[in-house]
Amino acid sequence: IILQGFNFQSQAIMLAQGVTLPFGVANIISIVVCSCLCHWLTFGLQVGILLFPVCKTIMEVINFLANIYALFFSKGEDGRRVKENLICVKFADVKDGLGEFLCKGSKFIIGLYAEFLGFEFNTYLASLTHDQYEITAFVSWVNVAGFLFTIGLGFSNVTRTRVSSYIGGGRPVQAMHAARFFTFMAACVGMIFLI
Repeated sequence: IILQGFNFQSQAIMLAQGVTLPFGVANIISIVVCSCLCHWLTFGLQVGILLFPVCKTIMEVINFLANIYALFFSKGEDGRRVKENLICVKFADVKDGLGEFLCKGSKFIIGLYAEFLGFEFNTYLASLTHDQYEITAFVSWVNVAGFLFTIGLGFSNVTRTRVSSYIGGGRPVQAMHAARFFTFMAACVGMIFLI
């Protein structure tokens, strides 16, 4: 969870600077790696209920490596490397509205974790059957549901970051186009999986 928190925060910083490619590549790599390892982990090693945390750890390590790559080698929209844009701000600069921001952020995180906690609890209940095939089927279904959930979450994060960056940069037309594009893409992905 700590690595995931670090990854989310560092990705938000880099996405705000227009760096997206390393994270798309990392997601594709993690999907391919976990897909290739699932059969071996399930039937060769018979990890059972540990399949989800093992794959989640692999995904977070790959995302961490993408963050490190993006930090040191990727350039933002301004043409400078991401690490050159990092600064420490004074507390006085951010104290106004910080309490409200932390309160709203905490509510969001608690609401988000409740979804994942439900996935994990249901996976535990499935493991009580001790039927490897049923556990595998359930964990596969949870992974598909998690995939769909995180696509929507990812679109919302990218949309929020892009739109706020464009508005902050004084580019309202790009903000409007970004909001429409990402909303359209989220709807298309939803329709594809609905069919």
